[in-house]
Amino acid sequence: MYFSKLICTLFIIKHIAHVILAIKDPYSYSSAVGLGTGTPFASSGEGRITAVRVWENNNYYYYYYYYNNNAYINGFQLRYSNTWSPVFGGEVGEKQEMELFKDEAIVEVSGKYNPGDYICYLVFTTNRGRSLSAGQPYHVSFNFYTAHMGSELRLLNGQFNAIKDPYSYSSAVGLGTGTPFASSGEGRITAVRVWENNNYYYYYYYYYYNNNAYINGFQLRYSNTWSPVFGGEVGEKQEMELFKNEAIVEVSGKYNPGDYICYLVFTTNRGRSLSAGQPYHVSFNFYTTHMGSELRLLNGQFNGASITSI
Repeated sequence: MYFSKLICTLFIIKHIAHVILAIKDPYSYSSAVGLGTGTPFASSGEGRITAVRVWENNNYYYYYYYYNNNAYINGFQLRYSNTWSPVFGGEVGEKQEMELFKDEAIVEVSGKYNPGDYICYLVFTTNRGRSLSAGQPYHVSFNFYTAHMGSELRLLNGQFNAIKDPYSYSSAVGLGTGTPFASSGEGRITAVRVWENNNYYYYYYYYYYNNNAYINGFQLRYSNTWSPVFGGEVGEKQEMELFKNEAIVEVSGKYNPGDYICYLVFTTNRGRSLSAGQPYHVSFNFYTTHMGSELRLLNGQFNGASITSI
């Protein structure tokens, strides 16, 4: 099983500064803010800036205790005339975009930053009073203005950092016989289906109560596309549709070491969960090792009857 940082967040803006060009006068400069580690960047292009894109990570919902602690700017991009600059940082998370009108110009860049971490909030404001904002307004403020009347933004420079290992892994549990499987798909996981066999009535005597409960199969939906069914579509079906920005952050359950996966629970960053099967035998708990990560892949084995490992 694999977890990835916000659908694999590879780049994070760590430091930002700006230079504003006066149309008739020299440049004005603003001092950099932020931790300032990682790869340096500087935007440039022919003509005026005509559009802006910003990618944000808003994990303010991750846990109530960590409210807004994990919100930051993943990356941004400027369009000069008709040509887009490279993306500085990463194209990961929610994208915000603003197209400028003719003769509209960016005259202010402001936001919030964590002095020991990332740029958390970024706002581009134009001479028409419009603005594009991304991230969450927490931590220390910064405000970049021109020193010359009639000036506009020409260049942004700073640094961004790459997370070298965005994945965390969990060891397989279960007997592990049968056909191997691995889920995959484009986009985030948006829904889950699980088929369960609950033969708690299999024997009359309480001694055997629930001995024959197991997971027949499951299915994940990536964006709008369902994966194949791993195992079988037999028994009672349980299904959970995720909300926007909701993500699976834990997979847990019970397994019989000599038999099948007996119980399976998918828990989200909003505290909701889908459970199937019966909670008997040996426990397992799969968590991410990175704050703000989410489930990307499940692998294991199944036979003709059920899931034998995960």
